[in-house]
Amino acid sequence: MCNTGFSHLHIWGGDFILNRNKKGGMTIFLCIILTAVILVQSIFYFGARFRENQADIRRCLRLQTQQILASYNEELLNQYGLYAFDSTAKNDEVFMACLNDSCDATVGAYDTCLLDENQLATGICNYMEVREAGIVTGDIISKARSVMSEIEGNDIYIAGTDGETQEWIADLSDYLNGGDVWDTVIEVISVATDYAECSGYFDDLFSFAEDYREIFERGTSLYLQGESSGSVADSLLDTKMMENTLNTIDSYMGQDSSTLMEYLLVNQYAVCCFDSKLQTTNEGNSSIPEANYLGVPFSELHSTNQCDLEYILTGLDSDTASCGVVYAGIYSLRLAVNFLSLLSDKEKMEIANGIATVISTIIFIVSEGGIYVDPKVIEFIVAGVWAAGQAMLEVNALENGESISFIDSSVITDNPILDEVLQTSYRDYVGLFLLFIPEETKLERMLAVINRDYGEDLSTSVGITSNYLSKVYYLEEGYDLYDY
Repeated sequence: MCNTGFSHLHIWGGDFILNRNKKGGMTIFLCIILTAVILVQSIFYFGARFRENQADIRRCLRLQTQQILASYNEELLNQYGLYAFDSTAKNDEVFMACLNDSCDATVGAYDTCLLDENQLATGICNYMEVREAGIVTGDIISKARSVMSEIEGNDIYIAGTDGETQEWIADLSDYLNGGDVWDTVIEVISVATDYAECSGYFDDLFSFAEDYREIFERGTSLYLQGESSGSVADSLLDTKMMENTLNTIDSYMGQDSSTLMEYLLVNQYAVCCFDSKLQTTNEGNSSIPEANYLGVPFSELHSTNQCDLEYILTGLDSDTASCGVVYAGIYSLRLAVNFLSLLSDKEKMEIANGIATVISTIIFIVSEGGIYVDPKVIEFIVAGVWAAGQAMLEVNALENGESISFIDSSVITDNPILDEVLQTSYRDYVGLFLLFIPEETKLERMLAVINRDYGEDLSTSVGITSNYLSKVYYLEEGYDLYDY
């Protein structure tokens, strides 16, 4: 019998046997099983691919935001130490270039946070907190070295080091300490701070000053006794002195940044980071261009002088008007300080009294005895005219980039050390006046200057939206300078 592949019956002796071919049944069974397996694998595959595309989208979003943030305005950073980008930095080039070819995601809207007064205040505080300590320490060291240079060039000091006599030691000690002058200064500061109810902020400063004086005296004594091989200046720059300096500055930096410390940092930032009417400053016998905190000359940042510092103080758009107001303010302050200094200067008041006596006599003679003016009255007038003339010379010197002593007194000018310590510059006076301007006003004017130079679309963060399979993905990143 021919085998057709189908089941068939063999009949023999009344019994029968059933034979079946199982090859076709197994094939059908495997088809069913493999279909289920392929279906499950396909589900896993598409799920994994979906997750992969999701991760790829997030990666591309991060790369794109970082690329935008990296496109910050370099001139803004060099001049003001601030990070920000403008609208031209917003694009999707990195996102599309890095995206998986099999992913058809698209980039949607951009969400940015524009630079405002609050962010500017935060950025300024973060910028200044990490730099002010070094700057203040550098100023202290520079001032200390200048003072030590004056000391080591003093005739008394030279006589002592030449071994001519030992009598000079007591005189040198009095010369270095200047007790009466400094006690008066500290007393005035103490009264002023107590009146302003902010003496707590100056406790560390007074402690630091006392430590400074103690170390200075100890170092000087060791040097005079021949127990120190270094210069007198080295005693101020030892590890103990530097530790005290840094601890004092750190205590100020640790104050609540929302109150006094923030106010002082914003004020100092305005003084040091914005150009003024000055073109150059004089250091010794050399003249150097005015520069910001980073050492970049303002002439390289502006083609013309913008008088931005004066604008921040006055709020006047006219350079002539703002500079005129500042001139009048400095002149008035110098007039008052000079007048008070003259009244306390015995040498100068003797000269004024002599002039007043002569003038009083001339008036009496010319009027044939009809008019007599008390020389004391004329003495005050002479002092006022003297102070006014001196104030005009001082303001002109300040505007030429020179420094002047804050107190115009024979006690100061005859003492090179005190004269060096009390030297003030044009920016010092503007900074003093800025202390009386509300912080919000200063921030508003500083932001106006920045927007004038770099546009009003400066942003400090960016958020990007992407769409994929009807699902929205969003990522926002910003600069750490603004506490993002």
